[in-house]
Amino acid sequence: MNDDNALTALLFPGDSKAAAERPEPDWARIHAELKKKGVTKQLLWQEYLESKPPI
Repeated sequence: MNDDNALTALLFPGDSKAAAERPEPDWARIHAELKKKGVTKQLLWQEYLESKPPI
């Protein structure tokens, strides 16, 4: 392991685990939803968090 990887691991210890626990959103669906009137990024984010709670 080089110094950069070691430093990154020390500064951001949980980043890789968090990404593995919660899958990426369906970006195509999000793009389509944002075209609808009244739909906001905040609303979609809240729905995403409710549908994919952390393990």
